[in-house]
Amino acid sequence: MVRHGKQFKAFLFVGYNGIGGIHIQDADGDRAEEIRHGDNRKMMKKTIIALAILGVFSTTDSHGAFYNPGWSARAEGMGGVFCASGGDASSLFYNPAAIRGLDSPEFVLMGFKPYMSLSGVEWKYYQFSAVYPKDSFTMGMAYSGFNAQSLYFENSLLLSGAFSRGSADIGGSLKYLSHSYNLPHEMQPFFDSNSASGFSADMGAVFKLNGTFSAGLSAENIIPVDLGIKYEDEVPSIYRMGFSAKAPELGFFQNVLTGMDLIYRSQDWGDKLSWGLGAEAWFADKTLAVRCGYSVTALNMGASFVVEDRSVGLDYSFSLPLEIQDNSGSHRIQMVFRFSPPREQVLPKNMDGIKVPVRRSDAVPDLKSEDAYPEDVKPAVSKPAPVPFERVETRPDDTAPVAEKISEIYPDDIVPAVPDPAPAAIKKAQPPTKKAGATDEAETTSDMDAEIKRMEEEILGAPAPPPPSAPARMTPAEKAKAGAHFNKATELYKQGRYEEAIAEWQEVLKINPDHKLSKQKINKAQSLIDTK
Repeated sequence: MVRHGKQFKAFLFVGYNGIGGIHIQDADGDRAEEIRHGDNRKMMKKTIIALAILGVFSTTDSHGAFYNPGWSARAEGMGGVFCASGGDASSLFYNPAAIRGLDSPEFVLMGFKPYMSLSGVEWKYYQFSAVYPKDSFTMGMAYSGFNAQSLYFENSLLLSGAFSRGSADIGGSLKYLSHSYNLPHEMQPFFDSNSASGFSADMGAVFKLNGTFSAGLSAENIIPVDLGIKYEDEVPSIYRMGFSAKAPELGFFQNVLTGMDLIYRSQDWGDKLSWGLGAEAWFADKTLAVRCGYSVTALNMGASFVVEDRSVGLDYSFSLPLEIQDNSGSHRIQMVFRFSPPREQVLPKNMDGIKVPVRRSDAVPDLKSEDAYPEDVKPAVSKPAPVPFERVETRPDDTAPVAEKISEIYPDDIVPAVPDPAPAAIKKAQPPTKKAGATDEAETTSDMDAEIKRMEEEILGAPAPPPPSAPARMTPAEKAKAGAHFNKATELYKQGRYEEAIAEWQEVLKINPDHKLSKQKINKAQSLIDTK
């Protein structure tokens, strides 16, 4: 709906003709119609309302509507600030690049009636938007509709995409715009058509300046489109520039967001420049949020609730207009549905960026220590299988061999599901090509045999007495950290850097003092150091 401009050239002269009808003439005086209604006052009233609406939308000094009335309850709670931050699929109406920041497929429904309790105003706004993110590209689709008194209708359809390049997210939308009028039958001859439509496009970008600050730019309706019904009516372009700042924590709140948007509309009437600023903060484990904002046209506030797994959310915003009186404001209700968890879950900062390992199904055959570190995972091995070993290498001084499995499994309380020894014989390592004394060679071979035998027993399930009591369960974060130290120690041991390997295994014991395999590795490495 177009705001009132500086002036409106009278599009139609409307008046009673003295015999119960309506006399209609255009501004240029080149065409006139007379509608006789007699006592049909209902039709007269409908015609006058239609003419009033057409006088706003179709005058030569105004442009087509298609401005953003606040298509997101979340954004409007912050004064319309959404260009640099986004937050849900309705970002498509503010900056198509902002959807790149979403990490799960989602669907948004929103509707509202502006200026509640204002007599004679029956306007309805509604929109739905959807986003489907992939690793390298994010797709989106949105639809918006406007209904004024069931006489004027306005619709927009957007097909969008966004991708990342370095620290920038770039996006665009192809738009289909249409509007139509539900005119009384008597007025049909006066207009060339009841509807008009056309295509345009939006573009946008979001720049992540650092972990705290972001900037956004967007341009809407960059392809000129004429939606005039009787006269030329070109939809104006809209340019946005936004800034936002995020803080993970601020006192009682989490994920605190503040921002500001500047908006320029290329129209030749009214105020072309507008702005808004606002803030958002979450609390209660990020299940509740509060918002406040201010724009040149309204005072805003809002709130949100999401369930614990973030699959469903409810957003509400209230806008009190500053230019229109005798109304109870605009109330927006929005539902958000998310269909999968985030793509990655990263531990808090004190865990040095280590990712929480994902628990896999027992049937996954390629389980590795880098991927999982649970105590209760049991390998699903149903048949005996040969055990892979790396080729045995010797240190330059031939004092000790280095032989390890391809992958180490942490912790040591995993129960193997192999009932019998593997049929494939494990070949002993070949003696080193370098000449060595008989005594050294015998010690090396004996030591190697003992190591291979111990590893074979460990993998194939040599009987061992159960521990006196089950070890204390560790958190996923502790498992991940201990697993990282254990794997690093194993690599250092393979390289013959025994002192450094011992230090890493000691870090494992700090986290889990009962870890037997780390203790055995320390003893083994220490014995190799002592034999130097």
